[in-house]
Amino acid sequence: MNKKIVISSLAILASFGVASAAFADDPTPPTTPLVVHGGTVNFKGEITAGACAVDPDSIDQTVQMGQVKAATLKDPNSVSSSHHFNIKLDDCSTATYKNVAMSFLGATDANGSLALTDAAGSAKNVGIDIYDGTNNKVKFDDSTPTTAVKFHDGTNVIPFTANYVSNSGSATPGTANATTTFSIIYS
Repeated sequence: MNKKIVISSLAILASFGVASAAFADDPTPPTTPLVVHGGTVNFKGEITAGACAVDPDSIDQTVQMGQVKAATLKDPNSVSSSHHFNIKLDDCSTATYKNVAMSFLGATDANGSLALTDAAGSAKNVGIDIYDGTNNKVKFDDSTPTTAVKFHDGTNVIPFTANYVSNSGSATPGTANATTTFSIIYS
């Protein structure tokens, strides 16, 4: 009987070993890989023959003009406070050109100020004037450059200021957004 107990015990132990070995194995991985779309990466840039490269932060920048009370722009030729912004040029070389200017393009009002984007809820009788570093008003015709400035090798920062203007007065409240594009002119 001892033999039967020992053999039975060995059989039971052997079955536990086989069962535990079966549970210890990892499941068989799938034979085909799982592919999940992760997103999109867009690259945007330009290779230029210019004397400088426009800094990425200057290419598509937003100038925060803040809130201005309509009462501030109630009189003809009234203006808001100025907001400064820069166009930064990197990796400049004076080997070919020595001066840089900008030209701007955008829709204008009857007084030559940058017109606000016409949308529901937009302010009325308001435009935006931009001035270059010598305080000359920018023309938005893409053919009249700003005052040229001498630049140097390396990084150059070209300053501008912008303000809201109500040439006719009687500004009405609303959103006051506008868009202009610029070109670099080397000489």
